[in-house]
Amino acid sequence: MFKRLVKTYNPLSKYLGITLLGLLFVAQSSAQIVINRFANDLTYFPGAGISVNVIPQGVFTLSTNQFILELSDNTGSFAIPVVLKTVQDYYVSTINATIPAGTAAGTGYKIRVRSTSPVHIAESATFSIAAAPTGVTFTPPAMTATNATQDMINCVTNEGYFGYL
Repeated sequence: MFKRLVKTYNPLSKYLGITLLGLLFVAQSSAQIVINRFANDLTYFPGAGISVNVIPQGVFTLSTNQFILELSDNTGSFAIPVVLKTVQDYYVSTINATIPAGTAAGTGYKIRVRSTSPVHIAESATFSIAAAPTGVTFTPPAMTATNATQDMINCVTNEGYFGYL
């Protein structure tokens, strides 16, 4: 009786010829990645942080999928991409990374996000990386104290530390 109830209650297979297993394969084949937000209108520098907001759509494999953030060369080619960050998960919304020191200046850079299971790629529009500033130094002003006193105060924290004012 249970078998008969399952067969008659599955309207997808009865009227459309679709099984639940078939729906799973359809969902996997329609997976994609969308770059939702990346500030490609900004100029970046080597050592600068970047943040890419992505929307993975569909089904990605939990145990084997990776989302890989890559940087192109300064012409936008991914022939030899620079891997900026790898996240192993079935879902990720934001990937943060750092542009490597020594990256050449250029105006044709792109980033892309790749998934591995299933394989999909989303690519950004071009953006600029400027040369790292050189010769910039910071020298703090000398500190002097005239008639200064040092008062000890109790700055209780969870660790029980105290400090000076």
